[in-house]
Amino acid sequence: MVALLATVYAVWLVYAGGVAQILLSALLYAPGMLLFALAKRQHGQPVFTGVERVIAAGVLATALAAVWGLWHGRLTLG
Repeated sequence: MVALLATVYAVWLVYAGGVAQILLSALLYAPGMLLFALAKRQHGQPVFTGVERVIAAGVLATALAAVWGLWHGRLTLG
């Protein structure tokens, strides 16, 4: 129950930051997916379940949109 509340709170904080912060936070979450996949593989589990695959695709798409925005100057770090 505590983990669920912490997750909901973390999602709310990212949402409250605005679209630019969501894009930038995806740049931090995307590399974390690699560590997640590595840990799952070490435990002999499938890397992503069906739901995790959808979430990973969304995070990756958002991170790519952030990279595009940074590259073209539509998104700044400041």
